[in-house]
Amino acid sequence: MTNLLIINEKPSQFQTFKQALGGEKGTYKGFNYTLCHSYGHLFELKEPAELVSAEKKARYSNWNDLSCYPWDYQDFKWKKRLKKGKTAEDSTFYKKAFGAIKQKLPGHDVIVIATDTDTSGEGDLLAWEIIEATGWQGKVFRLNFDDSIPSIQRSFNIMTDVSNKMQNGDYLESTGREQFEMLTMQLSRIAKIVAYQANYKPNIQRIGRLKSVIVDLIYQRTRARDEYVKKPHYEVKYKDQSDNIFSRKFTDEATFRHSNKTAANQELSTYSNNSVIIDKKEIKKQEPSSLPDLGQVGILVGKHGFKDKEILDTYQSMYDKRIVSYPRTETNKIDEDQFAELLPLVDKIARIVGVDPKLLTHRTLRKKFKTEHAEHGANRPWYNVPKSLDEIRNQYGECGVAIYKEVSRAFLAILCDDYVYEKQTAHLQNHPEFKSSINIPKELNYKLVFNEEELNEEKEKGRAPKGFPL
Repeated sequence: MTNLLIINEKPSQFQTFKQALGGEKGTYKGFNYTLCHSYGHLFELKEPAELVSAEKKARYSNWNDLSCYPWDYQDFKWKKRLKKGKTAEDSTFYKKAFGAIKQKLPGHDVIVIATDTDTSGEGDLLAWEIIEATGWQGKVFRLNFDDSIPSIQRSFNIMTDVSNKMQNGDYLESTGREQFEMLTMQLSRIAKIVAYQANYKPNIQRIGRLKSVIVDLIYQRTRARDEYVKKPHYEVKYKDQSDNIFSRKFTDEATFRHSNKTAANQELSTYSNNSVIIDKKEIKKQEPSSLPDLGQVGILVGKHGFKDKEILDTYQSMYDKRIVSYPRTETNKIDEDQFAELLPLVDKIARIVGVDPKLLTHRTLRKKFKTEHAEHGANRPWYNVPKSLDEIRNQYGECGVAIYKEVSRAFLAILCDDYVYEKQTAHLQNHPEFKSSINIPKELNYKLVFNEEELNEEKEKGRAPKGFPL
């Protein structure tokens, strides 16, 4: 029987694997296995001067002389070392963490990479750093999963042989990005030297993996915003007794937007009271909105007065306990397995967040929310369902309660029937160019659970549609 040493990326993932496989060590689907875990990256690239030959060390050690730039990519050997951290205790921690993994290696036939499977390839990179440091020459397999227990269990059926890391696209991508990031360090150094030579005192910002193209885009957008000059205008509109607005369709050729109030008042004097003519009534349906991404979760929870950092830190802590799913997901969809994992729990979740389970009538995964495979899936409540909101409150405070309620309600909404409304379009009898449209609710259904309009911070709160006077 093949003996597998399975490397997880972090302690929380290690705990999930223990649950999925039945323990830290044992037999699963015909394999003997042992679990171990890292703490993210245990290794880092050496300093530039340590990556080049002896005769070039002086050049790459001098960061304050413009003649030492630009760096030559081919000069680097790309060697790594155990992370040093900020203190001696940090260095000892990384050394012990690596030693604990290496100590478990004897007696195993295959190392299995079971780190995060995000598209950045970061999980593959940190695993290979460990594997290479152990001197391992045997086979290496890869498990692909989304951190849920069923997904972990299924992944044993489709392990991929990645023994040749130079044919592993995720590893190559993350390695290339890591080397690119080190090479671009010289750009900030050059900019700093030039700034000092011009008698400026620049404030150096560490921006990590933020690519220069993104920085430039942010700059261009910020500049456009700062230079934008509003051009106020005045326009005549009608409003009926139900506060519905009747207006004309604006085109580039339109002349009814005035640059001053006097001209608008002159036009206003030519109009009188009008009757509303209903043109069309149509019953329509609207599916629940897409599951929220992390930014939208931040908006929803932020409305309760919590700051971004507190929201992200609390969400991460709740994810570590598998109360909510992986936060930094890149999708707003889930696959059938992720849906099936939560389906038996939805009534319990509904009662915890104050939703009537009778509203959850649509218990199949709609096409709108479905994808064939999602590495982590959209933000949603997860399989460790708390006993009550008080349990969350005691562990994560009111911010945790807000996160759980918003994420849970957004997910439960996709199990509800469509919102049904009557769309009315109308015009004014004497001035048919003035038109209006309004949606009158008939059956709220999913909107009783989650109303996506809350994501729009400019929406008025508590204003119910009134409809046209009939």
